[in-house]
Amino acid sequence: MEIPKQHLPYGERWRLLVTHDESTCNANNDNPYSWKKKGTQKLKSKSRGKGLMVSEFLCAAGGRLSTINKETKTRDYATEIFKYGSGKSDEGWWDSKKMLMQVLEKAIPIFERQYPGHVAVFAFDNSSGHACKANDALVANRMNLGPGGKQPQMHATILSDGRTQRMVFRYDDRIWESPSILISDTLIGQPKGMKRVLQERGLWRDGLKKQCSAAKAKEDTETETQYNARLKLDHCEKGKDSCALRILESQLDFLAEKSLLELKITRRGHECLFYPKFHCELNYIEYFWGAVKRYTWENCNYTFAELESTVLAGLDAVSLCTIQRFANRSRRWIDSYINGLNEKQKEFVERQESSHRRGMGEDVIATA
Repeated sequence: MEIPKQHLPYGERWRLLVTHDESTCNANNDNPYSWKKKGTQKLKSKSRGKGLMVSEFLCAAGGRLSTINKETKTRDYATEIFKYGSGKSDEGWWDSKKMLMQVLEKAIPIFERQYPGHVAVFAFDNSSGHACKANDALVANRMNLGPGGKQPQMHATILSDGRTQRMVFRYDDRIWESPSILISDTLIGQPKGMKRVLQERGLWRDGLKKQCSAAKAKEDTETETQYNARLKLDHCEKGKDSCALRILESQLDFLAEKSLLELKITRRGHECLFYPKFHCELNYIEYFWGAVKRYTWENCNYTFAELESTVLAGLDAVSLCTIQRFANRSRRWIDSYINGLNEKQKEFVERQESSHRRGMGEDVIATA
């Protein structure tokens, strides 16, 4: 699909949404519906069988993120497929490192070759793997209460008053020194820990623990009211100042810390965003997975050896027109949330009319 040629303000570049998600396909996953004689039952394997994990990128401008390799005259895809559940021959688990390698070594280079001069806006679901921080990131729960020990050396930060605060003891940290917070020469080069960081910010108070005790499960003898009351007393709640961990992680510089995935993408000149939790309808690749799995179900032959070729055929079976329709469906959902439409209006947005001459119903207009 060719990008429309329109004039942009000086220095601006076209931005294209590139959405991402992972899905799995198993050797024994077939169509749950089939024709059979009355009184008979189709024999199926009890397990789903060995599987493949597929990590894919879609762009409504061109479908699956890909480009023509000028040397081999073949098409290179940003897709990543690896085996799991196959014993010694499997390729482990999908993690943040594999995700980062796919983005940096496949997705970004392919996008830049296919859409030169454009900015990719990579969109990911809000999972813990995508939110993984760098080793030197400001993450409060990685810190000890005291100095040294097994805790990472984090990068320096700028406080609200403009001063630079380092997370590792240095000789020029004597500016923070006071009778209550002395610096020993043996601490130079060691991580400061929560207490020292809070002292330098003027937020430490005597009696603070590193973290409040975690709440125990509801006991059989407790009523719901008693359990909730106890929960408020001994549970470490986010946003509260009940312990050093909650005070530190509520600081603006800690809250503003970006994920490693976002940092790497922005350093390459592109943008990164994350979908809200529990709103898969906003990511149109979810509809794409439905179409792919329908194809793999209908063409299931119950062998892991041919599963990869079936999955690849299923990925290619979804046309660009269908992908663009999926993208428009998600866009309508996004518009409905932005415009504050009620449930009846959201239902109308997703409704498919049998005739283009049918107008908006009076019941929907009345609620606008």
